Amino acid sequence: IRHLQRVESIGTFTMGMAHDFNNILQIIVASAQMIDLKFQRGELKKEDLKKYIDNIISISNRGAELIKRLKIFTRKEIPNAEILDFEQVVLNTVDLLRSLFPKFIDIEVRSNCAGVKVYGSRIEIQQAFLNIAINAKDAIVEKKEKGMLNENGKILIETCVKDITLEDADIFKVNPGKYVCVSVSDNGIGMDEKTKSRIFEPFFTTKRPEIGTGLGMATVFGIVTSHGGFITVDSKLGEGTKVAFYLPVVSIDEIPKVGQKVKEVEKGTGATVMIICENQNLKSKLKSFFESKGVEILFADDKVIAVKVLNENSEKIGTILIDSKTPRLKLKDTIAELKILKPSVKIILLYSTQETSEIEGVEVIENPESEMEKLIELARL
Repeated sequence: IRHLQRVESIGTFTMGMAHDFNNILQIIVASAQMIDLKFQRGELKKEDLKKYIDNIISISNRGAELIKRLKIFTRKEIPNAEILDFEQVVLNTVDLLRSLFPKFIDIEVRSNCAGVKVYGSRIEIQQAFLNIAINAKDAIVEKKEKGMLNENGKILIETCVKDITLEDADIFKVNPGKYVCVSVSDNGIGMDEKTKSRIFEPFFTTKRPEIGTGLGMATVFGIVTSHGGFITVDSKLGEGTKVAFYLPVVSIDEIPKVGQKVKEVEKGTGATVMIICENQNLKSKLKSFFESKGVEILFADDKVIAVKVLNENSEKIGTILIDSKTPRLKLKDTIAELKILKPSVKIILLYSTQETSEIEGVEVIENPESEMEKLIELARL
């Protein structure tokens, strides 16, 4: 809800969603009714059946895509997050654009972010960039169709790194620090102020129904904000548009490399302990012990939940206990992602395994059930 409130009221969102799904259902029902009617009359031919079934499948796929975009727009978690070379993500997507866009559109790239890393979903960041670029292409095509394009279409893609000050951070509601930016400028039809003020509204579009759903920029908004970034838009009707999005840069010093020593464990800065564990018996014992010492406990069953919990409670979590025997848990990857989110967090591994012997810079408790007091001492709470 917090995300939706930034762009439009819940009422507008719900009405738009209901309208789109109502259109989808009408086509499905109409196709099914025609099949039934022709069957009752004995007039149903094989080619008619194929046509109506194709209609149902096509519009159902549109509904599935709509749901997928809505989930991206409304959620806060980042699926399949990893450390990414931002420039490579952009350049790989540009290669796709060159092969898809009309030949009368020239694409120029000016990149100045070599080696810059971000933490996020490769697919989603590519999708956000792709959505913006497709909008630029559509704006140029529209200008050409209206006879207003007196030269080739032009799309300029630029990347750079920028320091976001406290003042800027307050304006864009993000954390201060270094951000990497990709901007897409076009000489398309442009927008007036009224249209520009509504581009992030879900289901708002100036395109024909067969071209746009009104979720393209809403999806971009959801992706960028869930990655801790922000978006800027400049446009002038008849002249063109520039859309840019910024994502926080991950310092190379904050990236523990697999097989290398993780940063020396530091004293926890919070009074809360997070435990990553599926073993209910162990969880119960740890919970009882730590709570008897006045320590708040948060639990996570896997890496995805652990990242979410740490994201939401970063200020107060000082120590993380990880059950090394948790099934399907890749210790090195988990530690790396947790350290990226909070480099100072103290990590203690419970039980000694073959994998724990390969990880340096973390404490290992071989028998946590009988070494509870040592756990408290190591956590330095």
